[in-house]
Amino acid sequence: MEAVHKGKYGTYARGRSLVMRILRQGFFWPNIHKDAQVFVEKGSQCQYYADMHRQPVGYLKPINSSWPFAIWGLDFLGSMPTPMRNYKWILVAIDYFTKWIEAKPLTQPTAQNVENFLWANIVCRYGIPMMIITNNGTLFANQQVHDFCGKHQINLKYASVWHSHTNGQAEAANKRNVLTAPKPAG
Repeated sequence: MEAVHKGKYGTYARGRSLVMRILRQGFFWPNIHKDAQVFVEKGSQCQYYADMHRQPVGYLKPINSSWPFAIWGLDFLGSMPTPMRNYKWILVAIDYFTKWIEAKPLTQPTAQNVENFLWANIVCRYGIPMMIITNNGTLFANQQVHDFCGKHQINLKYASVWHSHTNGQAEAANKRNVLTAPKPAG
């Protein structure tokens, strides 16, 4: 099972797809479906990179944007395990209307870097947004970023600590970035 899953041409298939690949190789045993599911769930890389939904279904309350570049979601992606040129972090912003992504690699995640990013990559390119949604991290929930948003009359909203999916647009952008990034060998 491991050879088919991770082998030379392994695609890290999971569940039913893994079973079909094993069957094509000419192998079968009575509990093949259950064994494949357990095997995939135990793999740490599979757990990290898999596109599995674990959150229970709830009522959808979308955050709608009336026009392009009015509402942005911000989030940090990192710390990267193998940084290029010491860039261990990526600051990601996504527009809620167009789904346009702005990203900047950073060596250190600081409030000053957040402010510089907002000015150079958001305000100077697309104008002053109506709202910015971030998580409650200290890099976003600090006086410097709060003052910057206040000075430019930007409504700064924080996602709930218990429900980070409030900033789902930025989380989804980060997920796409992680899934398309090269995976470590192993």
